[in-house]
Amino acid sequence: YDKDGYDGNGYDEDGYDRNGYDRLGYDHLGYDQEGYDQEGYNKFKKRKTHSD
Repeated sequence: YDKDGYDGNGYDEDGYDRNGYDRLGYDHLGYDQEGYDQEGYNKFKKRKTHSD
């Protein structure tokens, strides 16, 4: 681990990178950078859609 606590791959001891995302791209709450969880729902339980 470097002085900031990150390993050679850029992850801390909990497995999160400098932006707070794990190896799968999810944050501590289980949401990805777009705000959706692994099931494709956001925190409001709205399903991810490809159209606006």
